[in-house]
Amino acid sequence: MLTADANPVVFQRVHFEAATTWRRVSSFAFINRLQQIPLSDSELLQSSHHLPIAIDCSDGVLQVVAITADQFQRTPLLNADGQWQRGYMPISLRCFPFRYSGETLEIANDSAVDADTTFPLLSPDGSATPEIKSIVALLRRLEVGKQRLHAAAERLFLADVLTPLQMTKVPGATELSSLLTVDRNKFDALSARRIAQIAREDFLPFDVAAACLFSQRLTPAAISVTSEPMGMSASTRPAEQSGALFASGTELDDSELFSFEAFNKVDQLS
Repeated sequence: MLTADANPVVFQRVHFEAATTWRRVSSFAFINRLQQIPLSDSELLQSSHHLPIAIDCSDGVLQVVAITADQFQRTPLLNADGQWQRGYMPISLRCFPFRYSGETLEIANDSAVDADTTFPLLSPDGSATPEIKSIVALLRRLEVGKQRLHAAAERLFLADVLTPLQMTKVPGATELSSLLTVDRNKFDALSARRIAQIAREDFLPFDVAAACLFSQRLTPAAISVTSEPMGMSASTRPAEQSGALFASGTELDDSELFSFEAFNKVDQLS
């Protein structure tokens, strides 16, 4: 697997006790050990300007991620001192060494954090410190955004427009990744009915598709997309059966959904 790491960052449950302390990150030298980080829907498009965006399916659950593995970067993410070089830092990195795993707040082990100064988790009155409260609020927002992106990725998966990223190690030899991206040819060939079905709840799947396609430019030449040859265009493809697309039995025809001109005429007469 392309994104596997021999020394992954290990997290453990946070115990809110008076003696518990944590250390703020002073260097991001651990970033390659993370390999990828989750994203919120609120930061998806912004992140696509700075990091390759993909959909991870390694654990059987589709998750939209930003790739931090070195082999997927056209230019380094860090400078020589381990400082972040991109114009935007995703929420999960701003909150590091903390993360949520389900409903559990976790903290990275000390080997991933090289700072010397420690900070308490709790205030003297026994409540979480203001900084911890702020971090927890951000992480909760991230969790909500992750779920929205998960639903959007599922719709792209069902539309059959996703394909694995691959790496060419030597000419003629490629290795597939568990990371998926959008196949531009498949996406361009989507019929109007299929597009309507994808957008039945919101347009977030198209934001995910745009982020994946736009950020492909950030990967090195060795990383490519297992794209299928361009097939029939949407106009030449047979119409899908409406029952497979709409559970309610709704069908699309060629009539206008709404005429703004007709609306203006009625409004002027009244």
